[in-house]
Amino acid sequence: MNRLQFLAELRKSLIDTTKGITFPVISEEIEKLDEVADHIVGIQWFPLKTMSPSSFLGAQDRFINNHSILFFSDGKSLKAYEKKCISCNCLAQWITYEKKLKCFSCDKTYDVQKDSGELTCERHSMKETNGEWFIGLKSQ
Repeated sequence: MNRLQFLAELRKSLIDTTKGITFPVISEEIEKLDEVADHIVGIQWFPLKTMSPSSFLGAQDRFINNHSILFFSDGKSLKAYEKKCISCNCLAQWITYEKKLKCFSCDKTYDVQKDSGELTCERHSMKETNGEWFIGLKSQ
């Protein structure tokens, strides 16, 4: 091994050691920052005990912390929508055969598969931690 190879190997091992030491510290700090940001915005995380993207296909209604939520799964991803029209504050209805949310007061619809439509309803944050799914809801 010549001097150039030795210095290249030394550089590589120093970088790997630095990554190994700093990664856990940085990831902990990022988790803390996420918690602080959630607290500032007013988001609380609620566990979805038996729900995951692979546990069902289609839509399910749940009532969590005084929110009527529509969960939609295609087997790979999980989406959560508030079943309330932002325009008129009326309860939006799930139309099963069209796979759309509809506000009968405004006569607006939202296609959850295509993420498009004229109905404006709030989409909630979802996260997975250690195989358990959580929904983020703004505290009222």
